[in-house]
Amino acid sequence: MLMKALQVQILYLQYNKLGFPSETIFRRFVFPQFYISRSTFYNYLSLNARGELRMRAPEIDVDKMIQKFKRQQFEDWNTYLNQEPA
Repeated sequence: MLMKALQVQILYLQYNKLGFPSETIFRRFVFPQFYISRSTFYNYLSLNARGELRMRAPEIDVDKMIQKFKRQQFEDWNTYLNQEPA
């Protein structure tokens, strides 16, 4: 659950920086990818997932995992933007 919460938080922060409101981020980006409820979305945002993961699983390189997830999201977004219109 912490890994999923961390991924949701990263996704939220990326789109929030671009100016998307929370509700739009949930509907357009989080729900289609993670299939979680709105209340779960807000619960995930309130967690300190990075700190909890570091404490519970010190063998996991959390920062490396975050960079990998960000890179994947960036590649997915570029693929979406470069699609030919249907």
